[in-house]
Parts: sequence; structure tokens; C-alpha cells
Amino acid sequence: MLRKACFILSFVFFALILTVAWSEKPLYELENNIVRLHILAKSDSETDQKIKLEVRDAVTKAVREKNAVPGAANLEQIANGVLSKSHVDYGAKVSVSKGYITQRSYENFTLPYARYTAVRIELGDARGKNWWCVLSPPLCFTNSALGRSDDISEYLSDETVEIIQSDKLSIKFKALETASKLVQYLFDK
Repeated sequence: MLRKACFILSFVFFALILTVAWSEKPLYELENNIVRLHILAKSDSETDQKIKLEVRDAVTKAVREKNAVPGAANLEQIANGVLSKSHVDYGAKVSVSKGYITQRSYENFTLPYARYTAVRIELGDARGKNWWCVLSPPLCFTNSALGRSDDISEYLSDETVEIIQSDKLSIKFKALETASKLVQYLFDK
């Protein structure tokens, strides 16, 4: 019985190692090449939701023009500029941090649970509906006049693009999520 238990534990251990090794490159690539944007509106009022989208458009336009993500102070200045033009009595607070973000589906791809850099813009009390998108590479899909959406394959390897655009995501993402959670458990304590 002990021999059988050791065999099962060894199998599970090696399967976990293979899963982590298999998902290491896509996970590393996603975590180090993607910057997520999270904007929280002041409230759910129609006006505050409209302003939130105007802030999104201004921020994504700045990223496209600079071909880089500006620092938190510059992003806050951009957001506050939009708020000033909208004549509202509240400001914006911007933070940039690295943290674990749950799986999110976008227009034509899905990003797994992983540790991403995220720009968080809070407008006023930040109690309204929020907006998520990929800030860098500039993939915030909008109907605004910001131009075409970039193709994510310009920024990631073919293997990673195949994983995030696949219709059969559950197994691949479970492997990425397991690897990410294992790394979080082992190294982020």
C-alpha cells in the first residue's frame, strides 16, 4: 500500500512539474508583456460612465502616441484633464502595481489568471461600474477615433497567442492558473 501511495504521489508531483514547465514561457510572456488598465467610475450615473470612457480614450490615445505607458503622475494628469474639461467636482487617483488578476475575456482573446502589471484609475469615489482592457500592447477595443486595434500577435509569441485565442482554453488556462498559483504560493509569502 505504501508503495502504491508513493507511486501516486510521485506521478502527481511530476505531472505538476511538467505542467509548470509547459506553461512557463506563455505565463512569463503574458506577465511581462501585458499591462492591464482598470478604470473605476465615480458612480453608475450616465454622466460618470461617459466620463469614464472619455478617460479611457484619452489614456489609450496617450499610450499610442508615446508607444509606451506613461508613468502614474502623467496618467493622473491626463485623467484629471478630462475631468476638468467635463466640469466635474472630483479628481482622479492613479496607481500602478503588479498583482494577480483573474481570468478576463476580451473581444477576440482571453487572458488567464496571472500576475500582471495593472494601471488602476479611480475617478472620484470609484463606486461605479469599471472598465478593464489591455493598455500595453494598446489593445483597448473602442469605437472611438483612436484608430485600429493592434493585433496581439505583434507582441506575443505564436504559442502564447494560440493559447489566449483558442476555443479550447480550459485545460491550457488551468495549467497556467495552476502554475501561477503555485509560484504565488511558493514565492509571494
